[in-house]
Amino acid sequence: MRIDANNWHTWEAFGERDYHLGRFDKDENEVSVDQIDRQRVRAVVVRHLADGRTLFVQHIDPEKGERLIAFARVYIKYGGGQLRVVVVGWQRTVGGRNVKVLNYILPDGTVHSSSSDELAVIDVIGLRAVNQPDA
Repeated sequence: MRIDANNWHTWEAFGERDYHLGRFDKDENEVSVDQIDRQRVRAVVVRHLADGRTLFVQHIDPEKGERLIAFARVYIKYGGGQLRVVVVGWQRTVGGRNVKVLNYILPDGTVHSSSSDELAVIDVIGLRAVNQPDA
């Protein structure tokens, strides 16, 4: 596997009853974050693929009504090139309103947190969205 700007991270999801799912299966095939069992997950760990260091841990508390948000997208950097950004967070309904926290994790380990829309965050980071979602 080649590590580049679009393939820099790995993730693992952990949960109740020994639940575990990683970005790669035993045959090194990629697993989509869409396959995470969102009813059982209690934490998602994002690690740097090259050296295994932990970049971010997102805990989920279902007793508070928190639901996992997890996806990766490829963005175009201002000035050229592409960059894959991992986003993990949670959402819950409070007083009839959807409340969410999104954490945008960059390859260098920088994390940008937001409860607002994606476009405001990626503009600050200096990226433009590519039309295709990338898990």
